[in-house]
Amino acid sequence: MKVLFITQNLAPFRILWLESLSSCSSAEITVAYLGQYEARTQASYKNVTSKCLTLKNVGHRIGMIWLYHYGTVLKLADEADMVIVDGYGFLAQMILIPMLKRYKIKFVLSADGGIQPEQENKIKHNVKKHLISAADFYFSTCPEMDAILKYYGANEKNIFRHRFASINSAEIIKEPLNEAEKSARKRKLGLEDKPMVISVVPALPARRRRARGNRLHNDACIRVASIGRSRSFS
Repeated sequence: MKVLFITQNLAPFRILWLESLSSCSSAEITVAYLGQYEARTQASYKNVTSKCLTLKNVGHRIGMIWLYHYGTVLKLADEADMVIVDGYGFLAQMILIPMLKRYKIKFVLSADGGIQPEQENKIKHNVKKHLISAADFYFSTCPEMDAILKYYGANEKNIFRHRFASINSAEIIKEPLNEAEKSARKRKLGLEDKPMVISVVPALPARRRRARGNRLHNDACIRVASIGRSRSFS
């Protein structure tokens, strides 16, 4: 099976997941990326390589705007058995998704975060609905994301759970660091040697989160190579 993964940039944790998927399946995976990074992005984050994935830079810049080479992307998509579009929020993706629909290329929309608004500009709502409802299948990270997808027109039967994390098990420490280790790590990162608070769960009380309309979740599952149930695209 040939899989095309279309994304904004080569995020290391995404590449790790796709490499894991490639190693445990017969899939030939091509990553087509835009190459758009924030100005402060570290070189180690951008200079990603892979031995088992085909990486293709299909982006170009016009002034301040980043776009795909759409002819190249459509050709790759037409040759693939499965096409995965990583998100829908960037201009390049907003242009790509209607093109895939126009040329009747089925695709999976991968989405991993968002908040369902209590009130929303009608134009913005219609644009999101047009983009999200265009997909044939969806990879969603949690029930809250499911709700957002359904709100914008996704069919619940076509939503599949896809959990992932930006870290792997080898990076999880088993015991809390002692004070000397904490200080050493702060100095290495250029942080002042002062008390710090790091929160990995919502800090607001539940009633205040609901009042603000947040759709946060505490799902701490860490999986690298799970993409849910397989689905034929024939």
